Amino acid sequence: LGEQELGGAILIGSPGAVWSWSQIRRCSPDAVPARARKILAVDPAAKRKKDSDDSGIVLAAEHGGTCWILGDYSGHHSPAEMRDIVQRIAIDNRCEVLVEDNQGGDYLREVLGAGSRIEVRAVSAVKGK
Repeated sequence: LGEQELGGAILIGSPGAVWSWSQIRRCSPDAVPARARKILAVDPAAKRKKDSDDSGIVLAAEHGGTCWILGDYSGHHSPAEMRDIVQRIAIDNRCEVLVEDNQGGDYLREVLGAGSRIEVRAVSAVKGK
């Protein structure tokens, strides 16, 4: 353990490791099949103040029951910044956008869909935080 913590060595196949290297490689973004479904999930913050929550923006892929997180663009974004980020990522990745429809989701869905080339769908959270 000291070799890894102090010397920066990567230990492969350590007894008791939570993940094996083969599991990690299977979850690499490089392992995503070309025909995987890509989704950009957006959970807008209710307000934009210094102490407000971040808006969640996560790009994921799914194929055959396996999911990959391809990018996390969450942050304390203005509505215009959020619109631009979501549109850029959705167009670049040719993916569907799912917007959580409470706390500003309806507004964001209209702004994103207005004159846009991206598909935007509203979803509702099933469980609370």
